[in-house]
Amino acid sequence: MSGVLAEGEVEIAWSEQGVPVIEPPASSDGYGSKLLHRAVTGQLDGSICYDCTPSGLVVVLRLKENRLAV
Repeated sequence: MSGVLAEGEVEIAWSEQGVPVIEPPASSDGYGSKLLHRAVTGQLDGSICYDCTPSGLVVVLRLKENRLAV
């Protein structure tokens, strides 16, 4: 996991490597996905990007710095 601060945003990249090849889900209707989406887009004024690659999964969260507590 890594974080980078640029232009008032924090970027967190999460990568899972060495896992079996997966197909991207048709939708993100699970409870955890809904909860993450609501927190990131609503409370933290950010965005989520999922990328299913042959080598694993990469999730990138971009959050507004001013919405994070110190």
